[in-house]
Amino acid sequence: MTTWRVATFNIRHGLGPDGRVDLARTAQEIAALGADVIGLQEVDDGFGPRSGHADQPSRLAELLGMQVCFGAALDLPPVRDGAPRRRYGLALLTRHEILAHTLHLLPAHPGREPLREPRGVLHARVRSPAGEELDVLVTHLDNADPAHRTAQVQGIVRLSQ
Repeated sequence: MTTWRVATFNIRHGLGPDGRVDLARTAQEIAALGADVIGLQEVDDGFGPRSGHADQPSRLAELLGMQVCFGAALDLPPVRDGAPRRRYGLALLTRHEILAHTLHLLPAHPGREPLREPRGVLHARVRSPAGEELDVLVTHLDNADPAHRTAQVQGIVRLSQ
């Protein structure tokens, strides 16, 4: 039986406590977790100047020698023709094989003000070298309104039925 060491980490687009975006430092912090599967929140992919328009999921995977999948909860058009889309969301890093992944957008509570940003759950299926498989869900629930969080959790439960 495979032992899965799993972690989650809100990388805040690589922003450190010193106010600097440093993806190499973020990768060192992730490596220090010693996890086989790591769910990441607040990941930029070409999002904008705050992260140097970097493809953070791919860069972190490269720095860590891991596989990666990404799901954009926020997917905006490019600022100019030929530029990449500006995406922001969730990622999964793993030492194992990623068999499939998909992002599901989560609902907001209908009786509340609209969400400040869309929320989602990244569902990935991972296989260990021993052939054992694991379903992993990575999410970042609304942090401002418990009613929105409840609606989002209910959305995740419906997806898993």
